[in-house]
Amino acid sequence: MGAYLSKEASEDRGTKVWHRCCFAWNRWLHPVLHYGAVPAIFALGLAANGELTANPATLFQKLILN
Repeated sequence: MGAYLSKEASEDRGTKVWHRCCFAWNRWLHPVLHYGAVPAIFALGLAANGELTANPATLFQKLILN
């Protein structure tokens, strides 16, 4: 019971939680947000302006050149 309440045990649990959160961020959360949310924001903005198209040449022109 002493190890359960000791300071080192709580720091060790905190370290494990931190490493699990970092692993989840690097493995799942960052790629989902980067490859999913960013294009979705562009698509929503283009759709709101009525300029959404599936043609890559026109899409490149609207995103980069304008």
